[in-house]
Amino acid sequence: MLKKILVDRLGIDSIIFYTIMARALQAIGGLFAIVLIIKYLTKEEQGYYYTFLSLLSIQLFFELGLSSIIVQYVAHEYAHISDDNLNVIDNKKLSKLSELLHFFTKWYLMLAALLFVGLMVIGLFFFNKFNSNININWMLPWIILSLSTVLLFIVTFFLAFIEGMGYIELAAKIRFVQQIVNVITTCLLIFGGAKLYTSGISGMCVAVASIVAMNTKSVRKLLYDVWIVSGEKTFNYKKEIFPYQWRIAISWIGGYLIFQMFNPVLFAFDGAKAAGQMGATLAILNGIIALSLSWVSTKISVWSRLIALKQYFELNTSFKATLIQSSFINFLGLVIFCSAIYFVGPYFPKIQSRFMSPLLLLLFSSTFLINNIINCWATYLRCFKKEPFLIQAVVVGILSASTTYFLGKYHGISGIVCGYTILTALISLPMSYFIFRYYSIQFTTNNVKKEIII
Repeated sequence: MLKKILVDRLGIDSIIFYTIMARALQAIGGLFAIVLIIKYLTKEEQGYYYTFLSLLSIQLFFELGLSSIIVQYVAHEYAHISDDNLNVIDNKKLSKLSELLHFFTKWYLMLAALLFVGLMVIGLFFFNKFNSNININWMLPWIILSLSTVLLFIVTFFLAFIEGMGYIELAAKIRFVQQIVNVITTCLLIFGGAKLYTSGISGMCVAVASIVAMNTKSVRKLLYDVWIVSGEKTFNYKKEIFPYQWRIAISWIGGYLIFQMFNPVLFAFDGAKAAGQMGATLAILNGIIALSLSWVSTKISVWSRLIALKQYFELNTSFKATLIQSSFINFLGLVIFCSAIYFVGPYFPKIQSRFMSPLLLLLFSSTFLINNIINCWATYLRCFKKEPFLIQAVVVGILSASTTYFLGKYHGISGIVCGYTILTALISLPMSYFIFRYYSIQFTTNNVKKEIII
């Protein structure tokens, strides 16, 4: 009975189970980490800790959405050379998959080297310019964190490739292992007094654990069998992927301008304490939306395969259920978090002071509910190897960056939250809904009767 409810009502199969467990560990570990940060780090150190993590997101400018593209493209190719049980039934067409593996392996190694240089330059410049406390040692922790980020950057590629070939449960299990290692090492390091070294050392441990987890006989054989295939060269990056990738890249950059500017702007204009409040709040909210999007991220290769096989009825049925399940989990998580801050927070003023105020949190949380729905729409459309959200990402990204900078400079955290809430409700949501409605019909109209998806 319980299994039927979990699978039929909430859509929790074995793949989503491992993904949920990974995201739940991330959220729970984040809570424990925040408690330990409050106890063992000063408010200024908390600001540095979360600003570190925000600056790390510049890796987006190097990765440019390739990991999600790899999952989709590999899934589309593998759908035509395998059966429903993922057994290869056309060895001749494996050469295209082999080309993809060779190309992206070289590409990611090159990008990893550039990423490390970029992180070092940007980190050194930013903290040298805005460092307000000369007693805080940030340079060596930043170097270690940059190295661990580069290693995880490479690991992400191989996970994406495996997932695209249909081994979603295996990829989910590896990500589950990553979160176990991350939570344990982060809490132990903060408790042990590692302070700003925590993220870097923990990242190194996660990278090593990921490599060990992937270095199994089945994964080695899987990648080796694809790697050694030779055949006629048919893959053309400029024609097949670049026209899609540059649109995805701009959309991701728009996402960076929306979320990752909050902490650096507050750090620069309002100090490390305000950045710490925003960072702690974002850590919980990001954990909630990451958990709810587990229902969506695990469907990318499934939806891509259904699209490749033109099974649109099954595609839309899966999407409807996934959207409802993801939105419910997101709403539930936000209600629990806001209620805890409002009702329980006053009894623990030291902890409550490390987050934004309850009213601002309520406004900010509403944007995460909206963005969860928008992410579901965008993921669905991107599985068609298209990026119709390009204009929306550019418009919202530019407006968000502008409001974040000017409102953050003159009105601090309250200005940023109010400005972003208005922008999300009045511009981002209507634009996104129009794009989804229009393109969801356009992409399938030549194959099936037009149908309302939601």
